[in-house]
Amino acid sequence: MMRVSDNMTSLYIERQMAQAQSRVLSATRQVSSGLRVERPGDDPAAAANIVETQAAARAAAQHGENIERALGVAELSESTLGQIGELLSRARELTVQMSSDTVSASERATAAEEIAGIREQIIGLANTEHAGDALFAGFQTDADAFDANGVYQGDSGERVVAVGEGVTMRVGVNGTVFTAASGGLDIFAELEALRTALASDDIAGVRAGTETMEQAREQVTSARAGVGDDIERLLGQADQVTGRALSLDLERARLGDADAVAALSELVNAQQTLRTSAEITTRLLAAPSLVELL
Repeated sequence: MMRVSDNMTSLYIERQMAQAQSRVLSATRQVSSGLRVERPGDDPAAAANIVETQAAARAAAQHGENIERALGVAELSESTLGQIGELLSRARELTVQMSSDTVSASERATAAEEIAGIREQIIGLANTEHAGDALFAGFQTDADAFDANGVYQGDSGERVVAVGEGVTMRVGVNGTVFTAASGGLDIFAELEALRTALASDDIAGVRAGTETMEQAREQVTSARAGVGDDIERLLGQADQVTGRALSLDLERARLGDADAVAALSELVNAQQTLRTSAEITTRLLAAPSLVELL
């Protein structure tokens, strides 16, 4: 039969007290922090999954920021192209009026001045900036897209941005949409040709301008529609990224957050266990030792 020595009893008491104190500390930490897993040692497997989930959440947050910036560029591009389209509609309307045989040379000269003003306004709009970057200059964002003569200074680069895992989307359009490089008209050259025809009372040139102004308007309208499609896709992707971020947050909470009710119950039980252990320890220490009994 095994005999229990005073030393064995003492070691047992120490272990029981240490376990009870550790349990109380762990439960107290969970209740105060709201976390079940604060350090890898709390639950190694869950801690590893939390690290992966947090990394995925950071990526989702970055994609959300990218989408927000891309939407800012796209929405400004769409609005600016809309304004340019309206100006080209006015240029066509004016050209139709000036094509009449009843219009005088002085009236066409006045219209020429308006066309010059429209051209200048469109150049200004084509040089719109977003957050300090030229909106329509491709990758050459540190300078105006067009010079004062309407000559394109940018490039054909299309900016793209990561908006999801393995998903990229276009950000705006470059200034080639206003030039022949896009397969259409050089809008600024056509406006200048129209101005010249009006100023020189060239009726044939003015009438030809009616068609070119309509083509120019359609060219810009088409670019605007493409940007509008980009906006719709970005908004759809934003919904997906938001949903993923919420899902990842719930997963992180499932892995690492403490159940408030369960944590509080565990704390109460742990404290009771500690008190019971303390009472047992007190009684055992007060009992006579084997040496004293001998």
